[in-house]
Amino acid sequence: MNETKPGQGGNKGVRVEASILNENGKLALGLRVRNLSGRPLSGFMAQIKPNYFGLTLEKIPETTLNDQESREIKVNIGKGGNRDTNLPKPPLLLTVGFKNNLDIFYFDVPCMFHVLLVNYLTYCNVIFFRRNLVNCQHKTLNPIGNKFQTQMSLLLMFKIFQILQEILKVLREFSEEIISL
Repeated sequence: MNETKPGQGGNKGVRVEASILNENGKLALGLRVRNLSGRPLSGFMAQIKPNYFGLTLEKIPETTLNDQESREIKVNIGKGGNRDTNLPKPPLLLTVGFKNNLDIFYFDVPCMFHVLLVNYLTYCNVIFFRRNLVNCQHKTLNPIGNKFQTQMSLLLMFKIFQILQEILKVLREFSEEIISL
């Protein structure tokens, strides 16, 4: 976002470069913020507009940015927020609202689909294991044939199959959209 772009209140002077990062399997929003407003900036907050993947931003650490100063800020991305049920159209862009004591600014951040795909699968598997292990903990393991383990393996394979079907649906719609361009 260029410093000449006005915020919601008409104020200018904040340059933001942003990208979605995947560091050690964790998503983060990488921000490089430059203050060109002529006064100190503080009270930073950011939020991702509801999106298909349910991605949200954690709180930005308290910081002050003096005039002409730049700073790199990483904000962890969480999952489980409000979801937009509409499938995203290529190119995949996440809209971010960035607030400070000067104004509120909105900008789009390009996101590589495969970065979200890897994290989405991990997220689904964690939720699946939490739900199913909690629900099945009261069962006793049968040392002869270990039926419990077999049932868990079948449940896991079924869930993976469901997730892959969902991924294929999204990829099919993405590819149809790209072909129509």
